[in-house]
Amino acid sequence: MNIKVLSDPICPMCYIAIGVMDELIKEFDLTVEWINVNAHPHFGEGIKLSEYKKSYEGYLESKKRYKGIARKYGLYFPVNDYIPSPQPALNAIYEAKKLGRGGAFKRLIMAKHHVYGEDIGDIEVIVETANELGIDPLRIRRAVELRLNDDLIAENTERAYSYGMKKSASGVVVLNDQQLVASPFSEPSKLRHIIEQHLAV
Repeated sequence: MNIKVLSDPICPMCYIAIGVMDELIKEFDLTVEWINVNAHPHFGEGIKLSEYKKSYEGYLESKKRYKGIARKYGLYFPVNDYIPSPQPALNAIYEAKKLGRGGAFKRLIMAKHHVYGEDIGDIEVIVETANELGIDPLRIRRAVELRLNDDLIAENTERAYSYGMKKSASGVVVLNDQQLVASPFSEPSKLRHIIEQHLAV
């Protein structure tokens, strides 16, 4: 079975998805492809949610839900008023992928945002992440500053929409290029059951 995970680096459920998929890969014969997208282009260069009362209240409500799920995986999600644009981190992820290190970079940059509350729209945080992983920091800096992978990001974001992903609703999966499963990581047992049903056919 092949599974595509439609993932935005600033999406909390997408970070939870990493641990969930790690567990499922151990249990089942799965081929997993992470499609890294910008599901939040309306954030521009970043957004301070407290300046948008409705957005901030909605964020705090959803954060309570995410925190409950995250605790099952030993994760603590800090409350971030400022949410960066995912575009700089995505440019770095795609550049690291060209060097065969996309998965490692994605995991660490997302941890910095979701676990440690760092600003992953800040190029210095991104370059530091590359350094920590032994990935060419100058190449990563250049990719972010020149937005070298913007076309790839746009192409894969459109691809995600073609699978049925809604705007601002990443953290979904597509099974065998056919069935889109919304909110699969809120209750991983449901995703496990769906996979079992597919494999039993």
